[in-house]
Amino acid sequence: MRNTKQDQVITLLLSGKTQKEAAAEVGVREETVSRWVNSDAEFVSEFRARRLELWESSAQRLYFLTDKAIGVVEGLLESPNEAIRLRAASLVLKAVSLFELEPPPAQDITPESIERTWELGRQIRLLSEMIRPKAGGKATF
Repeated sequence: MRNTKQDQVITLLLSGKTQKEAAAEVGVREETVSRWVNSDAEFVSEFRARRLELWESSAQRLYFLTDKAIGVVEGLLESPNEAIRLRAASLVLKAVSLFELEPPPAQDITPESIERTWELGRQIRLLSEMIRPKAGGKATF
């Protein structure tokens, strides 16, 4: 990343901070962070790439914990306490549906593709404004 402050803001945003909180911690204006998020394709590209890395890393950590967690739940299924057995059984049933989880949807992560997407959005808004009837009831095309 070309800008240390941008790199710090990305780290803070990925840790759950708001744009306002990240801006304050890094020492930039909130408007600056908003501009980076909404119109700096390189910033958005880096943010998306790092968010995907974070997701993949977290998913891998969870995967490595599953064997240990399954062992604990297996033990709880044998508990003499009916409430504990019921809760453990519920966890097992819920876990079956957890395997259907997928990573976040694939998004463009290169600055060029992000800019292309934004440009298409601008063109769609322009076209939509052109065909939307004005106060007099006539479209402008």
